Amino acid sequence: MNHSFELESNKIILKPMSSTDSENYRVLRNRKDNISFFFSGTEITKDQQANWYNEYLADETQYMFSIYETDSAMYIGGIGIYDVDNSNGCAEVGRIIVDRELAAGKHYGAEAIRLLEVLAKEELGLKLLYANIYSTNVPSLKSFYGAGFVKDCEKEGITKVIYDIGEK
Repeated sequence: MNHSFELESNKIILKPMSSTDSENYRVLRNRKDNISFFFSGTEITKDQQANWYNEYLADETQYMFSIYETDSAMYIGGIGIYDVDNSNGCAEVGRIIVDRELAAGKHYGAEAIRLLEVLAKEELGLKLLYANIYSTNVPSLKSFYGAGFVKDCEKEGITKVIYDIGEK
């Protein structure tokens, strides 16, 4: 969805994903240290990414963000909240990737998730967030647990984590 939400903490800024950042996201996603953590597990071409980005802009249930470091204003990754279901008050958080070469150990992933929790509650009026993560994707699981998500279940190598906004 083409949106104007911008979220900021003392560590990072989340800005609506631009077409340029979409390409940066693709390059980061396709790196060997990242590609296996995405469910498709295949390399994405420039054309595929451009098509995905255009479809994303037209989809009212998706909000994609670029992650920038606050101090340096450097692009370091992306995150999304998508499959927004207003009738049930829930959405999925994911598509998260933070460049480990630039931001290892800084906990930017958990910080980005926390910012989306605020957006989900205050702007979107949601009650529940969830994520489906490969059980072997320890960095992502740590980020979600660090942001207050709890394990809901594990099935066929996928861990589902949830964040009940109504309890916060």
